Amino acid sequence: MAAQSDPPFSSTVSSVIDAFTKRLEDHKTLPSASLTALRQALTEHKLDADSLREAIFTPAEQNDDPD
Repeated sequence: MAAQSDPPFSSTVSSVIDAFTKRLEDHKTLPSASLTALRQALTEHKLDADSLREAIFTPAEQNDDPD
């Protein structure tokens, strides 16, 4: 969750994020689990490279496990 001190994104930033994730979804660029995790990370203001990388790749790697 976003820290209490993190203000909500401006409407412009929210629109850009929504358009970006919608385009990823439309073009089937990411597996749905990764897209969901990415949206959650962005909602929680986890904008650092490690958090975004984890959101994108970890769910995809879990789905690739043959277990």
